[in-house]
Amino acid sequence: MSTKPRKLPLVRRQPTDADDKRTWRQRFWAWLGFGPCEPPGFRPDPAYSAVHLVTEARVRLDWRDRLRVLVSGRLLMVTTTKTQPRVKRTESASSVGVLPPGRE
Repeated sequence: MSTKPRKLPLVRRQPTDADDKRTWRQRFWAWLGFGPCEPPGFRPDPAYSAVHLVTEARVRLDWRDRLRVLVSGRLLMVTTTKTQPRVKRTESASSVGVLPPGRE
């Protein structure tokens, strides 16, 4: 009777605080919900090209604009893209993230 060694299931180790290379300030801001956003994904569609364009915009508000945003809770960002050659069909998507206070 031959016995083969049993394969153990793969268990992924959960990340710990020791694995986190961020500073305590970066962890604190992330805990409060601040941080970069991920660009939205598109489902594959043969009608579109395989390449895409990503626009990143950073907005810096003065104290008056911050009060306005505090009252209204809304921002409007308009992105205009000019392309060449002639484009027959396009699709755009945007996502917004609140960055923590800092120098950038």
